[in-house]
Amino acid sequence: MRKSILLLLVVLAVPTWGFGQAAGYRSDTGVAKEVFATIAKWGEAVRARNTKTLDEIFEENVVITTYDGKTRGKLAELELLKPDPKIRTLSVKNEDIKVRIFGNAAVATGECRINYVSSEKLMNTAFRYTATFTKEEGRWQIVALHTSRPSQ
Repeated sequence: MRKSILLLLVVLAVPTWGFGQAAGYRSDTGVAKEVFATIAKWGEAVRARNTKTLDEIFEENVVITTYDGKTRGKLAELELLKPDPKIRTLSVKNEDIKVRIFGNAAVATGECRINYVSSEKLMNTAFRYTATFTKEEGRWQIVALHTSRPSQ
């Protein structure tokens, strides 16, 4: 009886180990590393206010939902992030990033902290995000982005 229970536990646990790793937050796969690289490129493009790179990262019909429930598309996001002599972004740090891969799609969660100078005043902001990526023509693009205020 004891051997039967042990065998049943092993049989039930083995599939869980396999599925947990396949669908879990693994950053050591080549595909996940591609998504991490895109996130790093996105952060640097925001810091540099590089709308050319941001245009490549955001898919044409991207939907961005902000922490206050408003939505905007690609053109509005690029307008918001275009170079502005009154704003100088000092740093963009993505932390606590987790990536899940689903074939040619990926979901990334993380926290972003931005330090910038606006009208000679040092400012900072932070938000949590969930970004959905798809891979088209060999590159990862953001198709949906949702932000929220981080917990205190």
